[in-house]
Amino acid sequence: MEIISKRKNDKVMILVEEKPDSKKRQAVVLSTEKKLVHESEDSDFETREKKRRKKKQIKKHFDTIRNRCSPGALLSVIQGFNEVQKDCVKDMGFGDLLKMKMTEVPGALSCFVLEKFDLTTKKIILQRGKIDVTRESVHQILGFPLGRKKFSELPFRTTEDNTYEEWTQQFENKSMIRLQEIKMKIVSSNKVDMNFRMNFLALLINSLIESSSSGKANTSPLKYIMKDTKISNIDWCSYLIDCLVKTKQSYDPSSSTSNFVGPSAYLVLVYVDSVHSEVIQVERTRPVICHWTSEKMKLRESYEKEELGDFGTGEFNEEFVERDLNEEDYEEMVLMKYKKLHLLTEKGIDKFPENITLNHLKVHLDTIFDDENEYDNKEKENDNIEGSNEDEEEYNDGIEGGGKSIDNVWRTKISMNDMVKKVIMIKKKRMLKEERWRKEY
Repeated sequence: MEIISKRKNDKVMILVEEKPDSKKRQAVVLSTEKKLVHESEDSDFETREKKRRKKKQIKKHFDTIRNRCSPGALLSVIQGFNEVQKDCVKDMGFGDLLKMKMTEVPGALSCFVLEKFDLTTKKIILQRGKIDVTRESVHQILGFPLGRKKFSELPFRTTEDNTYEEWTQQFENKSMIRLQEIKMKIVSSNKVDMNFRMNFLALLINSLIESSSSGKANTSPLKYIMKDTKISNIDWCSYLIDCLVKTKQSYDPSSSTSNFVGPSAYLVLVYVDSVHSEVIQVERTRPVICHWTSEKMKLRESYEKEELGDFGTGEFNEEFVERDLNEEDYEEMVLMKYKKLHLLTEKGIDKFPENITLNHLKVHLDTIFDDENEYDNKEKENDNIEGSNEDEEEYNDGIEGGGKSIDNVWRTKISMNDMVKKVIMIKKKRMLKEERWRKEY
């Protein structure tokens, strides 16, 4: 007799045997069958379980720090600079910062790198190697000027020089100047004077070098800046390292109220540029601050925390080597310089229409770029851009076959126009190649 058990997934076969001397029945279980779990479901379950256990194993607590020195304030002001203000920043030696993209520094990653920075050797010591913290490194990461004059060697302002006093006159409370007030002074004026330079330096120092934990801006370094101080001649890179050592010594990680006021942006940038990541990759060029955004840094921090389980476990990148420029690169750079000069000359004439030098220069530049535009219009009419090899041959014949010296080539208008044509042609060919590459891949 076959009986289906009420228990789920069980099928029971029961044989009933009656004995003549007993009314009881003895049930003997002959076989029990259980439904098998599908193999794929079992495999999926095991995979999920392994991932869950692995995640539980690598999960750890990561300390973090509050960075008082953050690049966000500097970036927000730089983005609104006019051309004259940008030229002033370049003259001070900080032109590379005009291309920066960072707004904040991830707390856990900066805490880790700061902890690994050794005060004695001035190296960041990781599992797979060491990162040297040098003035050259600061220059490559942030683009700071490598001046010859140490900041510690600058003379304190004289009694005759009132640069600092005039600068503080902008603010109501001279003993409690805040960073927000300095920002407002910069954005509310288009002037480029000594106050603009002092405001920019104050913002730069508090954003990338050393801030203050008291709520007011760090203005002490400005007391060494005078009217005749050549700012680009100062060794700002060594000054940053001195501030890094000093601020780490004063930072107390065990205190919940302690803030790190040192160059956290530099620490994180030198780490992400030195240690390789398979997932978060950024083009390695100089200075590094121009190519890393805060979003990419957060992704890098999250990846190393959640997937790798710790910071500093990756392989080191190879030593960075600047790419050599070829002939086409130089030609393109020269053309871009001439274009910028052309625009600047036109602006100057708009402001000073009677200036003889500017008008004389404009005549020559107009000749170059009028010919360029004429050539460009002819090229647009021709659908087959690659058919412009004849122009390249004419260029080569004119320069090489014509027997002209290099000096004569640069002095004649026709040779300059040919150079412009060639650069335009090269750029268009590059664009075509990139477009084909996108379509194929």
